[in-house]
Amino acid sequence: ELVNQGEKPKFLVNGDRFSVVQGELGDCWFLSAMSAMTLNTGLLKRVIPENFSFDKDYAGIFYFRIWQGGQWVNVVVDDRLPVIDGRLAFSSSRDTTEFWSALLEKAYAKLHGSYSAITRGKSFEATEDLTGGVTERFFLDKDVPKDFFTYLLKSRQRGSLITCAFP
Repeated sequence: ELVNQGEKPKFLVNGDRFSVVQGELGDCWFLSAMSAMTLNTGLLKRVIPENFSFDKDYAGIFYFRIWQGGQWVNVVVDDRLPVIDGRLAFSSSRDTTEFWSALLEKAYAKLHGSYSAITRGKSFEATEDLTGGVTERFFLDKDVPKDFFTYLLKSRQRGSLITCAFP
């Protein structure tokens, strides 16, 4: 679908984990962490600190907080997003009027120097950057605890984010 199709843009429509759609950029590792973050509204509000909109006091800029070097860093971006043939080139939302994921991806790319700088990475690194927390990794083909699924359930009940990646 074409970007926005003439409808009024919105920053955040529902922000659920199924709204993020990967584009041409190989940053599924980051999008996985970003999607998982939507399951914890406290974390989402820490990374997206304002109730942004394209209406009230709209200035064409947005800022996000990303954990870097042991502190929260504010990253400011404008609302210009890369487009190819009328479609967002990189991350988008299933709802073509929603732009939070594309703008957060742009902020993350800016923090790392460019979009191409985030084409490869690890979801646990992005999870740390979006939460300020500590991550734990399990390799399913190696030493998985016998009570692994109980561990996952308890982790989720405690508000932990869970992502997965394939080599």
